[in-house]
Amino acid sequence: MELDQNQRGFSNELFGGIPEVKENKPEKANFLLMITLLCYIGYSFAINIAGGLLGSVLPFLKDEMFGLVTGQMVLIIPTVIFMVKNRLNPLDFFPIKAIKVPTVILVVFFTYASYPLIALCNQISLLYSENIIDDTLGGMFQTYPLLVCVFAVALVPCIVEETIFRGVMYRSYKEAGIWKAVLFTAILFGMFHMNLNQMTYAMVIGIILAILNEVTGSMVSSVIMHFVINATSVVASYELFQNADALNSVTEQLAEQETMTASALPGLIIASCIGIGFMVFILWAIMKVEGREDEVHRLLGEAFVSRGKIITGAIIAVIAICCIFMALVALAPLMQK
Repeated sequence: MELDQNQRGFSNELFGGIPEVKENKPEKANFLLMITLLCYIGYSFAINIAGGLLGSVLPFLKDEMFGLVTGQMVLIIPTVIFMVKNRLNPLDFFPIKAIKVPTVILVVFFTYASYPLIALCNQISLLYSENIIDDTLGGMFQTYPLLVCVFAVALVPCIVEETIFRGVMYRSYKEAGIWKAVLFTAILFGMFHMNLNQMTYAMVIGIILAILNEVTGSMVSSVIMHFVINATSVVASYELFQNADALNSVTEQLAEQETMTASALPGLIIASCIGIGFMVFILWAIMKVEGREDEVHRLLGEAFVSRGKIITGAIIAVIAICCIFMALVALAPLMQK
């Protein structure tokens, strides 16, 4: 069955204009996510052990870029197998359609309008968690050019994560209801980051990405937004490391920022309210540009209709495993003292 561009939008039918398929059930998606998580954890342990044992002979096993890119490949492999096993065409299964050039520009503006809200969530998370300083980027910047780092750290992860969370998971969860799909995929997206600091703002980003996809009718929009967020972070980190005399000076700057967390909250709350206003206006503009007024209105009308359950044993296991790893990350600094 051939589907036109509009039929591949998110909200034209229950699954974005695509006829319901037997394989697209929340429980199957939950099992897939559990397998994905276990594969990634297993690979992380394996690559660390291999690097320790064979790193002197095969130095690439200790290379941060190699570990990051291959780790993303491991994340996507279960999804690829799922698609092949169930004979699902990605162009039909995922809500992928071209978006107009003005929409692309508006998505970029929308992304930066969301930054005050993301910063607010980050500052709130610092009240109960520590800022995780990742030395991986520093090592990459010393070895690879900036464009290579943007490709590996910004582009590849955003495609992989959007395929998993705003693709398979969200499309499957919509069977149980739109608001459940938005909420649960955002929670799981946040928890997959495995630390409290990133989890907080990643959940908010997950909600925003799902809403953006529904307004545009295409997953392309969330890939663009996700890439802009990642790429901006990489470039900012690159400039920070380039201008820092040593990693310790970067650490000192971040420590100073953490001490200002409480005092920064009022200003961030005001900026977030203004940013949300701009975001709503930009979403309205995108809806007009893409001609999706009827679909968005229908979506709002059924947003809180519940059609079934999402929680299964597999997803409880995923949440439990993520919580254990987040606890270990939070306790690691205390155990080193």
